Amino acid sequence: MDFVHASDYDEACAQLELVRGRVEALTAVARQLACTTPRSGEWERTYRALQARAQQALRLLDGSEGRQ
Repeated sequence: MDFVHASDYDEACAQLELVRGRVEALTAVARQLACTTPRSGEWERTYRALQARAQQALRLLDGSEGRQ
């Protein structure tokens, strides 16, 4: 039987939560991109909104959210 130190387990759990948050952020951006159809003449505004959302997700992935 193998044992894991509680601190190692806690660190693994924390990393798992971080990864889950990143996956959720990217999934939300991908879902929005896949399901969005811009209105006629509104493609640029839609593109800019999606771009801003993707940039926010990337900052989250970098761990720099709120550090601009």
